Amino acid sequence: MKKIILLFTFVFSFTLVIGQNTAVTNQTGDANSGSQTQTGNLNDALITQTGDANSGSQTQTGNLNDALITQTSAAGADFGQSATQNQLGLENKATINQIGVGNADATFSNEASQTQEGDLNEATIVQGGENNFATQSQDGDNNIASSTSIGDKNQSRTKVTGDGNSVTVSQTGGNKNRSNTTMFGDYNIVNHTQVGSSNDGRVLITHASSSGNTIDLNTSGNSNRNYWALNASSNNDVDVTITGDGNRNSGRIEGNGNDVDVVQVGNGNWVTESGNPKDAQDGIRIFGNDNTASITQIGNTNVGVILQTGNDNHALIAQNGDANKATVVQENGDLNTVNLTQNGGSMADILQQGNLNRVMGIGVDPMATSFDGSTLDIDQIGNSNTAHVQQTNAGNGTIMQMGNNNVSTIIQN
Repeated sequence: MKKIILLFTFVFSFTLVIGQNTAVTNQTGDANSGSQTQTGNLNDALITQTGDANSGSQTQTGNLNDALITQTSAAGADFGQSATQNQLGLENKATINQIGVGNADATFSNEASQTQEGDLNEATIVQGGENNFATQSQDGDNNIASSTSIGDKNQSRTKVTGDGNSVTVSQTGGNKNRSNTTMFGDYNIVNHTQVGSSNDGRVLITHASSSGNTIDLNTSGNSNRNYWALNASSNNDVDVTITGDGNRNSGRIEGNGNDVDVVQVGNGNWVTESGNPKDAQDGIRIFGNDNTASITQIGNTNVGVILQTGNDNHALIAQNGDANKATVVQENGDLNTVNLTQNGGSMADILQQGNLNRVMGIGVDPMATSFDGSTLDIDQIGNSNTAHVQQTNAGNGTIMQMGNNNVSTIIQN
């Protein structure tokens, strides 16, 4: 019987430097551990590791410091790498690069964690391979966090507290990726991109009375899920672009003056309760005043839902394709407006509860348009409501109004 001899190498290194110094650690082999601690300003810390199951750790206290960990795994590695960076101070920079492809039969995962406290800091994680974990936490103002992964089953978690911060998450070239971004503060920016299938994306802005935040979600591929939420917020912008088939999206906003714009290109996409998480409110759910929600659907069998509670809210639905369906509910409010255009056998259901509500066209056109066999059902409950509809090519329109001083017009040809 042949004997199998395993060679196991363990190396531990520790570096402590103070003030305007450079620390360099290079390790080749498996199960190595490198640790660096620096106190002061203008320090540089570098750890380079090549092998399997290595770990690197860096701690810096001070300003204008730079920390870099680069870890490379060979193809077929059984275990991933681990990297941790902690920085306390101003204008620090932390970067983790983890590159490697695991054994398909093994439990392989790179783990990267970054924590920064202070202002004007920058954190970057780049991971290649599969089953990677990236965690970033920043507390301060005007910080930048970036996480990039290429491969399957990667996970990203980002938590930012402060104002004027920027978060970028990019998960491309893979499937079943997950990202979760939580922000507390004002005038923050989230850019979130997922390319592939069966990905999950989640963005939460939870600080009370947060304002001026921007969320950009871009999803390409099939069977992806996105969920966004803004609590007690005002004057925020949410832009969602979905390209592909069978995607699910939903969001919830509490506050005033927010703007949500969803564009779906492809077939069988949903802006409904089937988003992530599954128990989320239906579609685009908005509580407050002066909010705008827009859904544009290009393709077939797409579904969009907008639910608004409050006054002076606006909902815009544009559908171009076959068998698309849109639902707009504006409840318990006045001076709400729905702008609609649809064609290709699309369906739209509109319910308005309150006074001085309107159903109109898009742009300068006062007539809501429904072409090419599309179906439109409008229910208005209240006083002084208005509905203007124009339909051609076998369109089917129904308007029901309950109340006083209401006006309805249907033109069909």
